[in-house]
Amino acid sequence: TIDTKEAGAGNLGLTIEGPEEAKIECKENGDGTRTVEYVPLKAGPYDINVLFDDVHVPGSPFKADAIVPVDASKVKCAGDCLSKPVPASFPTDFVVDTSEAGEAPLDVEIVGPGKKKYPCEIKDNGDGKHTCAFVPERAGKYQVTPKYGGTVVPGAPLNVTAKPVGDASKVKVSGPGISRPHINH
Repeated sequence: TIDTKEAGAGNLGLTIEGPEEAKIECKENGDGTRTVEYVPLKAGPYDINVLFDDVHVPGSPFKADAIVPVDASKVKCAGDCLSKPVPASFPTDFVVDTSEAGEAPLDVEIVGPGKKKYPCEIKDNGDGKHTCAFVPERAGKYQVTPKYGGTVVPGAPLNVTAKPVGDASKVKVSGPGISRPHINH
């Protein structure tokens, strides 16, 4: 709201400068005040310049930071490990795409066999996508729960299945202290 009641006769000027032009609507209220609404279309710092007869009013330019609202429902997760089994004891990764969800912290909780928690290394790729890596230590099911801004993302918990790497049937044991198991019929 801009109040010019005590300023006397003069011309009001209004501009908004920032990363991108903001849509401005100025409504005359009929009582010496005006209501100004603006819509910043891009996140970042904005300067709101209010001039009266080409002179900045006290406090002008006013500062405003536009942010993209956080919406965890717009987060997407993708990666081979989310759709097919991966080898146990080897690093695996997946991508969490937050590019359309606003800016917030990303946290990923991973719980594996025996309810053991596993650390997840999160790398910000700089484009709104994050590469998340962990090592499923042994065969079994792992529940992966990404949270964006503290809210669980769609589809979570995600399931990762780790399969055994080796083939136990190919292991041979021998030696003087080993005897063949007896089979009772």
